[in-house]
Amino acid sequence: MIILALDPSLTRTGYALFEAEPIGHPERPRLLDAGHLRPPGQRQGRKLSSIERMRALGDDLRDLIRGPVGAVVIEVTSGKVNRARHGGAGAGLATYGQTVGYMLGLCEQCLGVHDVHPIYENDWIGKRNGGPPARKALRPALVRTYFPDVTYDPADDPGADAADAILLGRWFCLHRLPGVLTAQAQRAKGGE
Repeated sequence: MIILALDPSLTRTGYALFEAEPIGHPERPRLLDAGHLRPPGQRQGRKLSSIERMRALGDDLRDLIRGPVGAVVIEVTSGKVNRARHGGAGAGLATYGQTVGYMLGLCEQCLGVHDVHPIYENDWIGKRNGGPPARKALRPALVRTYFPDVTYDPADDPGADAADAILLGRWFCLHRLPGVLTAQAQRAKGGE
């Protein structure tokens, strides 16, 4: 099964594609690709609005999903994280929320609601959840540890957005994929 993991943002969305083998070695998902979706900032010398940038991201996201993606995992915010950076409010959070909602809806439209898995950042980040450390600066090193054969350069990922997508996808494969596959099998059985 191919899993697409997303760390959404209006300026630079991190993504990672995995091949997860539910039978045999689910603890070793294979990272196929990772990077960023970046909308253009300008078109014909005019700064794009947030809606225009979201639509551009949506076009890129559709291209990723058109492949053999079987499930999407997308990080969503509980609104109770990173208060220091956002001051607990502000236009940035509203735009971020719009972007996450737009991407979530687009993924559900393309794949169906059962194959899109929103995960709160507080549910996958931290040792108690079996996830990476809360300090984002430490996460790129973990990518290199978990996937030493994959070319990943933290210099090309200044906000660690691709690293977050990679680590979210890995976490999903290890902690949620078995339950997802069981639910899929039960839905298929009920449809017979």
